[in-house]
Amino acid sequence: RYEGTITPTATSRHQPGGYYPITVEATNDTGIVSTASGTSLSWLRLRVLEAMPPVLTLVSPSEGYITTSSPAILLTAKDEAGGSGVDPGSVAAALDGVPVACTVTAAAGGYQVSLQPQGLSEGPHRLTVTVSDYDGNQAELTAAYIVDTVPPELELDGQDAHVVVDDASVTISGRVRDLT
Repeated sequence: RYEGTITPTATSRHQPGGYYPITVEATNDTGIVSTASGTSLSWLRLRVLEAMPPVLTLVSPSEGYITTSSPAILLTAKDEAGGSGVDPGSVAAALDGVPVACTVTAAAGGYQVSLQPQGLSEGPHRLTVTVSDYDGNQAELTAAYIVDTVPPELELDGQDAHVVVDDASVTISGRVRDLT
């Protein structure tokens, strides 16, 4: 029995057939050589998978308050250099647990993911986006938004708004209410 160590330089995803073909050669005492190769024997194929998931980055809008019920949301999805690559067909987005349509377009070093949900109700919402690379590593990004499209109400106290004063400073008081 003989053993050897093989150290591949990168994932096998980009190799022809998706594997490194291993060739084994044995020579007996009389000089007869026997060769076996991964090209013809599947058990001599070295498949190297990466272990790092892609990176999802929220570009806009930042988490927090938004003042529109139809925000244009943009993310990027990138895999490490030499990795198996982002699988654009694996991108999925959900808003408050309900799947939403998104568009995936090629961009420098990865992909842009864009979505624009329509008619969001006032209040809190949670966005979840997932993506995988071709080796099956999955990444997930969540972002919390609070939709607030109604401006606050302003109520002033005091005298009539048409009063003329000769003071250098005037105090105005009142209340502000914001339902959201």
